[in-house]
Amino acid sequence: MSNPTTFERLREIIAHYSDARPSEIMETDKIKTRFYDFLDFIEATLTAEDVFGVFMWSDELEECETVSDLVRLIDSKLSEAKEEEGAI
Repeated sequence: MSNPTTFERLREIIAHYSDARPSEIMETDKIKTRFYDFLDFIEATLTAEDVFGVFMWSDELEECETVSDLVRLIDSKLSEAKEEEGAI
């Protein structure tokens, strides 16, 4: 079995903090409408940072409108981390 994609892992996190099942979460979904309130959104992003081992600035998160925007942000952070590892 292959490793889960960023999207697959992220939608599990989003589902945990929302009223949706993972299968109901699509990449085109508006992120902030998936949560009961802003606190749930913050908790989900903190969990995503822990799971993926990245740090996301609040202004970066504010620019993410859809789930796919957040996936791209996480993937770019993971790429940056890999590049930094290679530079050492």
